[in-house]
Amino acid sequence: MFSHHRLLIVSGKGGVGKSSVAAAIAIGLADQGKRVLLAETENRQAIAALFGRGPLGYQEKLLLRRESGGEVHGIAIDPAGALLDYLDMFYKLRSAGSILERIGAVSFISNVAPGLRDILLTGKACEAVRRKSGDTWAYDVVVLDAPPTGRITRFLNVTAEVVGIVKVGPIKQQANWVSEVLHSDQTGILLVTTPEEMPIRETIEASNQLREMKFRLAGVIVNMVAPDQLTKEEAISLESPSAVDLLEGPTELVEPLMAFAKAEQLLRATQSDQLRPLQTLDTEMIELPKLGNSLDLLRVTDLAKRLTS
Repeated sequence: MFSHHRLLIVSGKGGVGKSSVAAAIAIGLADQGKRVLLAETENRQAIAALFGRGPLGYQEKLLLRRESGGEVHGIAIDPAGALLDYLDMFYKLRSAGSILERIGAVSFISNVAPGLRDILLTGKACEAVRRKSGDTWAYDVVVLDAPPTGRITRFLNVTAEVVGIVKVGPIKQQANWVSEVLHSDQTGILLVTTPEEMPIRETIEASNQLREMKFRLAGVIVNMVAPDQLTKEEAISLESPSAVDLLEGPTELVEPLMAFAKAEQLLRATQSDQLRPLQTLDTEMIELPKLGNSLDLLRVTDLAKRLTS
């Protein structure tokens, strides 16, 4: 699904677990010996929490080193840091940028020109993709924990967003450069959903919009899926009136277990029905199980193994 990509952009409706999936992808790639940058853009510090670390800043930080030699580095990309980078890169004015930050100009720019804000954020991720250390890439893969699906098309459509701001100059040049990276065949968008009606509907809408804008959909990851623990024959046998009699044990134990098994089977069948519309997207789809109400690094690592197996 994502073996040849150098930039993976992960999006999904709020609450579907896109940050944990992004972290799992990064760990899975590191297990393959790759050096990975895991970046977030919404200042939620979700990545830091998953890795059991303190808050991430704009400086890249090593989060994990694997036996394979692969590494996961983390960064929280914020508009202020990205603006300082931009001013330094194009105008050699990092000190002026620091002054702008102190007087609140960064917040002003973000509010007046949100398109510029997104160019700065995506620009930092694209810079990490293109950055070299000697003759090799600084990172083999950049995994971007992007905004939710309701905002992802505007977030990525940097060229269109900047047209209303400037026609020429460094900002326009950066927008074109960022757009080139985002539309590259080495960039893929992964949409995360859960087996529920609203997230699936939003996933389909986002997929159609992204494809209309010529972005490449790498696949859909369905998170928190109920496990299919029974064979077809076992599921049918549950419906038999005599099913309880076939099990050994006290009735007060057997009956609740049977009720639980039937409920789980019904949930799985319902989820399968909900997932059917995703087949119209004609893209690879991976299902991940629900591993509990809260995720830690151990569980995210389990998801990583499932994603890359």
